[in-house]
Amino acid sequence: MANHLKYNQLLNDYKSLTWQNRDVFTYYERLHRYLMRKLGEEIAQLFAKPDITDEALKGQTEGSWKATWLTSDAQPITNLEAEEQEAAKQVLAVQLERLHEYTQKLAKSSDVEDQKWGELIDQALVIPDESHIFTEDGQFTLVAWGFRLEKTFDLKKSLPNTKENADVDIKTPLPATESSSTSETQKDEEPTEISEATTTPTPPADSDPKPQGTDSAPSNSEKTETNESITTQANKDEAKPTEPKQPWWKRLWWLWLLLLLCLVLMLSLRQCKPKENNPLPSQPGKLVPIDSSKITEDPQKAKVIASDRLNVALTGPNNNIPAFAKAFKAAYPRSNFKIIYYDTLTHRLQLQIPTNEREKVKKELPQKLKAFKMLIWYEGIFQRNFRYEPNDPGFQNLKQSWYHTKIKVQEAWDVTRGDTGLVVAVIDDGFDLSHPEFRGKVYRPWNVVTASPAVNTGRKSTHGTHVAGIAIGVADNGQGVSGIAPNCKFMPIQVGDFNGQLTSTAIIDGILYAINNGADVVNISLGLVMPTRVTKLPPQTQREIIANYYKDEEAFWNELFKNAYDKNIVVVLAGGNQNVMIGLDPMQRSPHTVKVSAVDPRNNKASFSNYGDQSTLSAPGVDIYSSLPKNRYNYLSGTSMAAPVVTGSIALLKSANRAMSFPDIVDLLQSTGIPVNNRGSYVGNIIQLDQALGIAQKGREKVPKVDCPDAQRKIDDLLQQIEKIKQDCKREELTGDTLRIPTNPDFDKEDFGFAVGRWKSTTYIYSVEDGEKVTIYFDFFKNGTGKITLVEPNGRQCTADLSLALLSGQFNIDQLVSATCLPPPKGYNPYTFECKPDKNGYAECIAQNKKRAANRFKFKLVKIK
Repeated sequence: MANHLKYNQLLNDYKSLTWQNRDVFTYYERLHRYLMRKLGEEIAQLFAKPDITDEALKGQTEGSWKATWLTSDAQPITNLEAEEQEAAKQVLAVQLERLHEYTQKLAKSSDVEDQKWGELIDQALVIPDESHIFTEDGQFTLVAWGFRLEKTFDLKKSLPNTKENADVDIKTPLPATESSSTSETQKDEEPTEISEATTTPTPPADSDPKPQGTDSAPSNSEKTETNESITTQANKDEAKPTEPKQPWWKRLWWLWLLLLLCLVLMLSLRQCKPKENNPLPSQPGKLVPIDSSKITEDPQKAKVIASDRLNVALTGPNNNIPAFAKAFKAAYPRSNFKIIYYDTLTHRLQLQIPTNEREKVKKELPQKLKAFKMLIWYEGIFQRNFRYEPNDPGFQNLKQSWYHTKIKVQEAWDVTRGDTGLVVAVIDDGFDLSHPEFRGKVYRPWNVVTASPAVNTGRKSTHGTHVAGIAIGVADNGQGVSGIAPNCKFMPIQVGDFNGQLTSTAIIDGILYAINNGADVVNISLGLVMPTRVTKLPPQTQREIIANYYKDEEAFWNELFKNAYDKNIVVVLAGGNQNVMIGLDPMQRSPHTVKVSAVDPRNNKASFSNYGDQSTLSAPGVDIYSSLPKNRYNYLSGTSMAAPVVTGSIALLKSANRAMSFPDIVDLLQSTGIPVNNRGSYVGNIIQLDQALGIAQKGREKVPKVDCPDAQRKIDDLLQQIEKIKQDCKREELTGDTLRIPTNPDFDKEDFGFAVGRWKSTTYIYSVEDGEKVTIYFDFFKNGTGKITLVEPNGRQCTADLSLALLSGQFNIDQLVSATCLPPPKGYNPYTFECKPDKNGYAECIAQNKKRAANRFKFKLVKIK
């Protein structure tokens, strides 16, 4: 087992900062407890535990710092390779930003104790240099904190800027006293924001902090100059009242006359001018193309944006766009501050501002226009989520319809090929509507950029044509391959300009068009461009970005997709192709959309596919054969291709059963899907349409009408028949007893007699190797333990121990470890199982894979013996 990190250092050249007459490092225990309570373990562990004696302070022995949460393999950040060091600094910067924001809050508090804590934390963040930052597996610890060398090192300035508003002032560490090895002190090293020195370890409750610099000793020249200016002003003030003065308005008669003349002139000019110009564009919804030279990275270096644009959505009761426009121009009257776009439906505007003032405006606009509640976000630049593959002989040998076979769509077509009245909208860069795959299918096409039905491919668009062909391409036309839902209508919505450029505003308008013009399912195979450095960040940092950044934009997308959800319109998003966590793009964070990852023919997550908690489902996305402009076909890869596979599948489900809701559809596709061989990056199950369509169709079938007065007699007759079958057939599988959960509140929670025996799950799981069904058996024992056995079709068995619990009428089953197989090394991930009684007391159970959040299924337990 690796030892914990321990750092030793002679302190001859180190100077210890002091606070309230004590060395800063001596506050470790109190500081650690405080940060654990307020900000959690991650922040508290930024400070290693010091072990420093008086001899160490004098340079006679080494000082020591320990971090039990890091091993001896941890190393200084300066020892990392350049790229690793940059990525590590990004992670640390995010953590320190939280701490800096918290100290800012403390500094502004009216509570003196809060202010003191802020001061102490600022002092603790002083370190000698970068070599005193240790890191391991995304964790960080500062050693020699509260010490500095002769040359002061600024920790915050050494790290990348992560703040969304880059111009926000972050409180810098306060000057503090230092104790050197010779115990010398200097007068200008006294604290500048601390009250008079006290002998107690903590500041007295009534000690008021002084303004910065009040305790430091200025030079004699500074004192003289300051005193002289104050004295001179005082003498002047004393002399003036003794002199008789005219009334101020008499002495300024010439100024009054000048103002009167200016007023007359202004009134004259106003009569010569037309009425005040309207600051809004002449018509709503008209997009202004983005200058390609204005494309840059945002301050977090996490996405690509238009440097001269800001989007605003008015969210409060005062959402009057003309009133906002006038207020905006009053606050920013210069001609290079413009409103270039607005939408009355969503109360949304786009501002064009000078690039060098974008962050300032983003920060101050809500304060300047307090009468309006608003969301503000950048204009993101989107990309198509695909990777082009050349049309060489190697690709010609691939089966053009492998993805149809993988999701078993041929079997699903026995149920339906799609309802001709169901509309699938595809929002993309452009489309070739003359392609044979779209013949007779196009419904209400729309070009968002030109605000007209004139959809086209622009200069170089191929993406949209390929995506649409996968979802709804015509069947039986003698060329290409069929779409997943070939009978459904196709609503093409173009959001790319002539050069193929895509923006968030155009996509929003495209979604609104789909919602308001009859779409049932919407496919969006587009996403934000993530800079390369973001792809190198560890998952923990990516999660922090998802949790803490771009929240205004996230809120707007959530509201937009909630609008579609409320109208039972299913929106499908491509997960992205940079092998990062889904959700870095704020558009992907809504719970009301289906996010799709891509897999290859072997059920592996595609190497490029994004992954994570937000991945809803997976579908084939490697070497997908579909339509291209000018009547061509070719192979493309990406989550852009996986998304329309899911979109077409959902169109089939809704065709089979129009009553299915968003949760119904997602639950059905997840529960009937098979797991992905994720290799450490979890994604949603691979959809399987044969089972899903069969269940959807059964849900549509009408239940025979029951004659209620005669119902009990029929039930009794059926029970008698069941009992007779049990007696005639001795096979274990036909015993038919379903697990019931005791509902008696006095039931002994330690008595598991109700569950003792062998039970079989009514739902299978699937082997990741060959997709074969695996049967699950449970053995429950009276002492609260058990065993799970997974039986493969070839007879191989895999087992693991179980722990049972009965709490508040809920039967919980915990698989303690992965199920191991004989022969090894194959195994199955552990699950937790929660069983709740239905209205008749029968156990309805949900299984949740402990390692793959998307892998869960419902089942009941039937007794075998």
